[in-house]
Amino acid sequence: MENTEVFARYRGRIIGILAAILFSVLFFYASVSVAITVFIFLFVGYILGKWVDGDLNVAGYINALFQRRR
Repeated sequence: MENTEVFARYRGRIIGILAAILFSVLFFYASVSVAITVFIFLFVGYILGKWVDGDLNVAGYINALFQRRR
């Protein structure tokens, strides 16, 4: 896979994570807990990017949460 193909496939996730890093740096300078802020923004950025890519399957996650384990 070439770099352009990788970027095209994961464009939303890459942009989401870059935006999350930017926002977490801004909150770092506003003296909010660094570790928690970075984690939250990275997680939200990844989820939003996955949603933009069309790979987010919310129903699958909910079913996995409430499915009985054998």
